[in-house]
Amino acid sequence: MRLPPAHALPLLVLLALAGCGPSEPATPPGGWPEIRAGFQPGSAAQVIELLVVDPLPLDGAELIWPDGRVVPSDPIATIAPGTASGSYSGGGVGVGFGVVGGSASRTSTGIGISLPIFGFGSGADRPSTYESRTRFLVPDMEAYRAGWPSWRIRLRLGNPMQTTPRYHLIAAPPPPA
Repeated sequence: MRLPPAHALPLLVLLALAGCGPSEPATPPGGWPEIRAGFQPGSAAQVIELLVVDPLPLDGAELIWPDGRVVPSDPIATIAPGTASGSYSGGGVGVGFGVVGGSASRTSTGIGISLPIFGFGSGADRPSTYESRTRFLVPDMEAYRAGWPSWRIRLRLGNPMQTTPRYHLIAAPPPPA
């Protein structure tokens, strides 16, 4: 086997490392938010409704014209984690049974019992996402219909007093038919 010349070795190492980079953009802490924006179905109204589900609350939202003008959203309504009806209330006594197989055909079985020490559990299993809703009044529906692919919605997630805000820029929804 013939080895490459010494000056080619660093290049080969760089090429090998280049293939190790991420193939997708880095996921923000807590994952990507679930975002839904649209006009109410069957409505000719000038109101865009926005729903954001994320580990951080929606702190601000703006509708951005193609020329850069900004339309602030209506006040944001946010449901905090664990306050929605039907949310998980974690805790309680649990019993489990398991079978584990290993090398050389050794098999182990076990029984586990969980008892909450303080109350009914820590709530760590509770869904930890905020559900935030807001709306925008489109100031000029004719201009919006003419150029809606150039309009954007800018979101600010997080409480600036507690966390570093995270920003997202999304496309504005198509106008109603």
